[in-house]
Amino acid sequence: MKKVVIIGAGRAGCSIAKNLQESDKFQITAITDINIETAIESSKFIGGTVYTGTDNNEAVKYGEIVIISTPDDYIESTCNALSEKSFIENKFIFHLSGSRPSTVLSSVRKQNCFIGSIHPLQSMPSPEAGYENLKKAFFCIEGDKEAVEIGKIMASQISGKFFTIDTRKKSLYHAAAVFASNFINTVVFTSFSIFKNIGVPEKDILEIISPLIKGTVNNIEKLGVVNSLTGPVVRGDIKTVEAHIKGFEESDNDFLELYKALTEHTTNLAALNSNAPDKATIEKLKEILNK
Repeated sequence: MKKVVIIGAGRAGCSIAKNLQESDKFQITAITDINIETAIESSKFIGGTVYTGTDNNEAVKYGEIVIISTPDDYIESTCNALSEKSFIENKFIFHLSGSRPSTVLSSVRKQNCFIGSIHPLQSMPSPEAGYENLKKAFFCIEGDKEAVEIGKIMASQISGKFFTIDTRKKSLYHAAAVFASNFINTVVFTSFSIFKNIGVPEKDILEIISPLIKGTVNNIEKLGVVNSLTGPVVRGDIKTVEAHIKGFEESDNDFLELYKALTEHTTNLAALNSNAPDKATIEKLKEILNK
């Protein structure tokens, strides 16, 4: 059984730690945080830690795997501080960031450590919710070959779902996740704002659009992204797109450029659809959008 140290008692670190603690291959032996109360509370949530405190140097002595789960801006400096200590030698050092590559941990290589990142592609609004959500999450793993193998074992003990990427592509991986998550919020908020601007009571808007959003997700799951596409672009309905643009120009210009950008990208998606409009219609739509 491999012993694991958690540095930084955040939601992600605690969620992963509790899942690993319940596995038969890993034991969480230590957890630290800059706030001792947070460390103690997290230790109780995870259960069974040998060391709980604020001293990272002391904590790493208790494990062969160290997971740095601090906020992203502190990962590198936390690792750099550890790299100066002899007792870090030959350990596996991970972080949980989706946006930072494993190379931010490079300073510990001089201590013959293997570095990697393991990022759960899932929301973790609290340690309790994260603990449950991770059981069905995919994990993105990258780093040194030896660390990647350990990362795969950790992921297999939590959800059994993982994939690996080239470390050099980490920023694009995170951008892809932003499109699939954060930008959905942005697009829905835009829809919400337009409904509000045309006089629909704000208290009713979410109830009105929720079935449409959920139906779209269901269709994507059943038919795929391309063939589930509906709307004026895939129908080749040029007059409807022109009417949308005119409506924005006359009443709410704030969303016009976003509408044009998204519609132009939608024409590229529509061209792949089994019921795609003809090439001339696609080109006409793009011409209208770029006036």
